[in-house]
Amino acid sequence: MKTNITQIAKSLEKLFNAGFVDDKAIQTMKIEDIRKIKGATMQDVYIIICFVEAIRKRRIVSFLTGEIDGEVET
Repeated sequence: MKTNITQIAKSLEKLFNAGFVDDKAIQTMKIEDIRKIKGATMQDVYIIICFVEAIRKRRIVSFLTGEIDGEVET
């Protein structure tokens, strides 16, 4: 799924408004937590999951520029 910075910003705003405002809170989120985010669409969920992965990999700038697009390293 292709995303742009505007879509990413809107999704992250929903995440932050739901109270997930630091690395620890975001990294320990569960699927149930994501499902409870008010107004979150499937695209938001996708972006949030990619964001969590970017934090874990310490590649936030790459995520924001679209360089990482939901790839999970195994």
